[in-house]
Amino acid sequence: MKKEKSTLNQRKVNKVIFIATLMALPIAHYLVFWLYVNIQTVWLSFQRWNVYTGEYEFYWFTNYITQWKDVYMGGDVVMHRAFLNGFNVWGINAILIPLAIFVSYTFHKRVPGEKAFRVIFYIPHMISVTTLTLCFRYMFTNSVSTFVGPAAQLFNALGLKIDWWDVINPSKVVWPLLYSYSILFGLGTNVILMSGAMNRIPKEVIEAGKLDGIGFWRELFNVTIPLTMPTISTFILSGLTGVMGYGLVPMLLVQSGQGGSYGQAYTMGWFMFEAAKSGDNAKIIASTAIGVIFSCFMMPLVMLVRWILNKLTPDVQY
Repeated sequence: MKKEKSTLNQRKVNKVIFIATLMALPIAHYLVFWLYVNIQTVWLSFQRWNVYTGEYEFYWFTNYITQWKDVYMGGDVVMHRAFLNGFNVWGINAILIPLAIFVSYTFHKRVPGEKAFRVIFYIPHMISVTTLTLCFRYMFTNSVSTFVGPAAQLFNALGLKIDWWDVINPSKVVWPLLYSYSILFGLGTNVILMSGAMNRIPKEVIEAGKLDGIGFWRELFNVTIPLTMPTISTFILSGLTGVMGYGLVPMLLVQSGQGGSYGQAYTMGWFMFEAAKSGDNAKIIASTAIGVIFSCFMMPLVMLVRWILNKLTPDVQY
């Protein structure tokens, strides 16, 4: 009996050690790269850099007051425009998510050639986003002295000679291009994830609907969308929080200081990248205060949207 009890205890100890070993890395990652970094970010937002002493000094809420006036209330025209430009992410997702649902549902119904189309949709995601973005930019480059891209040549032939990367007033054409790029090359991942969610729907449910005589559209809105709502909710919530992170695509496409005249294509993600790259302590501190203010507003909004989504379509298990 003692030997069996000892063996049982040893197994429990080994199990605890095994679980602790598995959990050690993610816990350490959370403590260092999330908790510690965020605490340091909040603490830094209350500091200022003294150029004379070369040290940080506690600055109370002055950074928050300054950034609230400049960025959120429009005191700084360029930074205020950068803040507003970030909300174009919501417009992009308002088009992208319904389009991804429809395309995924079409694939789910096993249309001819759907496997080939899946591959075609996903191919752009196998290429570096930098390479993909620059190729897209050169397609629309319309500079006779340097290069005229194939898309620009087509528009020129149609009599539409447009300076697509006009840095004086890029909002006229750049934002439609940014929308086109984000939707065209963002569709692949969304379709793959949505298709996976739709393929998990039990066949019995679909067959029961067919027996009741539901058609293509009724099946989509009454069966497929409600049963895949957890995945759709994830897309919606990630889209809500993407305002501050949208910066790489505008930066690569526009390639002009602060997004052209008065920040027409500038975003907060672009600003934060420049702040980190420059090593300018004042910009870094400003970006931390901006981020904390934005997080304080976005957190209740995300929780509210999540609550509404759960009320409209509760999570389902199948």
